[in-house]
Amino acid sequence: MSYRKIKAIGLSHELVDVLLQHKITTCKDILALSNVELMNMTGLSYQHSKDVIQSASRSVSPNAQTAASLFNPIASKYPAYLSTSLSPLDCALRGGLRLSNLTELVGPPGSGKTQFCIMLSILATLPNEMLGLDGSTIYIDTEASFTAERLVEMATCKFPEYFSNREHLSKLTQRVCVSVQLESRSLVNRQALLSLEEDIIKRNVKLIIVDSIASPVRKEFDRTSSTQRGQILSKQAAILKRIAEAFSIPIIITNQITTSYNQRKNDSINDEDVSNIQADDSSTTAFEDHRPHIIAALGETWAHNVNTRLFLEPIDDTRKKITIMKSPVAATASLNYVIESKGIVVI
Repeated sequence: MSYRKIKAIGLSHELVDVLLQHKITTCKDILALSNVELMNMTGLSYQHSKDVIQSASRSVSPNAQTAASLFNPIASKYPAYLSTSLSPLDCALRGGLRLSNLTELVGPPGSGKTQFCIMLSILATLPNEMLGLDGSTIYIDTEASFTAERLVEMATCKFPEYFSNREHLSKLTQRVCVSVQLESRSLVNRQALLSLEEDIIKRNVKLIIVDSIASPVRKEFDRTSSTQRGQILSKQAAILKRIAEAFSIPIIITNQITTSYNQRKNDSINDEDVSNIQADDSSTTAFEDHRPHIIAALGETWAHNVNTRLFLEPIDDTRKKITIMKSPVAATASLNYVIESKGIVVI
């Protein structure tokens, strides 16, 4: 990450002090200078300035992986995915939500997006032997929908034996870090980004959740401001993808739905499904151009930035359906679920 602070790239304290005196605080500041410019600005020797630039370059460049390690992640010391705890979904996704990827949860209000996010925030904190990532979660809440009470209720109901231990429960509440960000520009603000990277390192963050990505931009930009909205979304997507890849963590994003009157596409769901109709396969049939249908908000450009898209939709008052609409490893598949005190439960 070009905004990574120079304190985190392995330089000696002496070198860091020299650079900070000249207001060089991030890798981006270093890489914007040539070797000669860095020498002239800081008074460092040729070799020292060269070492600084190389250290900054290495810290922002992703490490190469062999095809064997990608094909057989089980051989790796660390898990390659976060289990959702929903066996049919994990099976379809070949393990769960992949690290270094953006996973999008799309659905109407009441479909369980936030409930799913809270459940995932718990799972990420669990030890590896419980299929967790043994780390912290940063929960970026743009709708003020997260509640600590629901987090504790879900944890104690889903894993009663483990969280009957008060130390485990206390550790969970300390590991889930909630940040309320009500403005779309919060994620593209440089200072906020630096703070986010520091938190990832300091807190051993293994999961980031943005709930929701659509809410701020849809409030701040109307249809006449589509260019500005697109620019903000592109920056947000680029930042989130870089963070996911640089720190090898999954990032979960929730998105809203909108109505389209264009020709039906594969990532849409039937409007009758959303409002409660039959739990059948009608969502995969073709409709005439004039027939409205439900699609993910934010448009095609945003959709291309997402690695995995899961559509959540109501079937009736209690049952809901989750469908894999986009995945680099899984075919389209669906499963039904209900929301209980312990979270999402497959039926």
